Amino acid sequence: MVLEKDKLQRIAIELASKPGHEKVRTLLYQLLTNGLRAEESSIDFEQQVREVRGRMDALLGRTVFEIKRDLLRERCSAGLRGRFRAE
Repeated sequence: MVLEKDKLQRIAIELASKPGHEKVRTLLYQLLTNGLRAEESSIDFEQQVREVRGRMDALLGRTVFEIKRDLLRERCSAGLRGRFRAE
């Protein structure tokens, strides 16, 4: 199934409203499977990682997805000041 333009716009609007973690994860899944045509079995959610404390929200191949409600707050709390720029 291909992600149609109007569906993509609805997803973008929904993400801009800063929904909860589970809703974002559901929308991310739709983007990956329908938009990028990723195989469902190639997407892993909530993977434990030794290198960092906690879990990755999603993993597709070598790409890690982290869902953050407030990137600026997360950056400051993680001591990552200056390592990336939120826009």
